[in-house]
Amino acid sequence: MKIKQNVTLTNPERFLRGDYSTGFLLTTHNYSDDGEWIHCGEIEIDIDVDSGKLIKAVSARLDKEIGKHTAALHVLETRKAELLSLTHEGAK
Repeated sequence: MKIKQNVTLTNPERFLRGDYSTGFLLTTHNYSDDGEWIHCGEIEIDIDVDSGKLIKAVSARLDKEIGKHTAALHVLETRKAELLSLTHEGAK
C-alpha cells in the first residue's frame, strides 16, 4: 500500500540543525502557509499492511462508536417518552 504524505515544517532552521520534531507528515493537503507552517512537498511511503487485521481493528472501533451512540439515543428516547407522559398527564 502506498501512502502519500505532505511534509510540513514549523521551524526550518531547527529542522536543518537536526531537530526533526519541527517537521510533520500530514495525510491531507490542508496546511497553512501563515509563517508558522511551511509546506515543503510530498513524499510517498510504501508500507506492508495486513488488510485483514486493519479491517478487524477498524470494524471493532466502529462497533464501539456505534454502541456509544446507540446507548445515547436510547437515553434520549427514554427522556422524550418521560416528557411526553408528563405533558399528557398535565393535559388531563
